[in-house]
Amino acid sequence: MPFVRIDLLKGKSEQYRAQVGDILYQTLVDVLNVPEHDRFQVITEHTKASLPFDREYLGIHRSDDCIFFQITLNSGRS
Repeated sequence: MPFVRIDLLKGKSEQYRAQVGDILYQTLVDVLNVPEHDRFQVITEHTKASLPFDREYLGIHRSDDCIFFQITLNSGRS
């Protein structure tokens, strides 16, 4: 059972947040062979002050659309 945390800046619509969750879930199914309905996600919105990140680290520009994914898997997965 993968447990997923999705962190992003405030201001996105409910539809946007749902679509991000759907895309991530489908990716887990396609790449890690996660079983159907094995979807456990927490989507959290943050103010800019509570989600600091370097906008130019390694020369890669990051906008306010930057999203953080934290995926916790049980041991034993290949």
